[in-house]
Amino acid sequence: MQLTSEHLKTYADQGYLFFTNCFSKTEIERLKSELPSIYKKKDTPGRIIEADGQNVRMVFGSHTSNEVFRCLAHHPRLVKPVMQILGTSVYIHQHSINAKVALEGDVFRWHQDSTYHKEQDGILRSNLVVSMVFLDEVNEFNGPLMIIPGSHKELIMNDWGTDFLIKRRRLIFPTI
Repeated sequence: MQLTSEHLKTYADQGYLFFTNCFSKTEIERLKSELPSIYKKKDTPGRIIEADGQNVRMVFGSHTSNEVFRCLAHHPRLVKPVMQILGTSVYIHQHSINAKVALEGDVFRWHQDSTYHKEQDGILRSNLVVSMVFLDEVNEFNGPLMIIPGSHKELIMNDWGTDFLIKRRRLIFPTI
């Protein structure tokens, strides 16, 4: 996928791009078919379970142990646009599957990814690009992500509490 100059301008202004149907239904089904085997590997170091002790919340690093997710992580439809945005070669800093079951388990509190990269990983410059592939339908009611357009231009904050977001009234709910 080649980004247009309009895509690059939108990314620079808003801090995100959202593409529908980047991967075919067959490709998405193939990814989904791998999830049960990834989730059941109890010895996976990056496997995080909900407090109920049953449901998988997240799995980190699946691209190192699963061929299908390795191919996804290196897929040109993800890598080429990121290289175009950054203007350089790229590497995977973190790969995760957010497996959170809807309406169960703990929430993912509002946060700015850059805060975690800075505080936990020691990355001082926020020149990271997050690529997400939604495996389920996403809409304003079940969406796993809310975006604040242009927030990438602001300082890294330690707490993106609800009050800040309500005051700004800048929430975007990606839908497919």
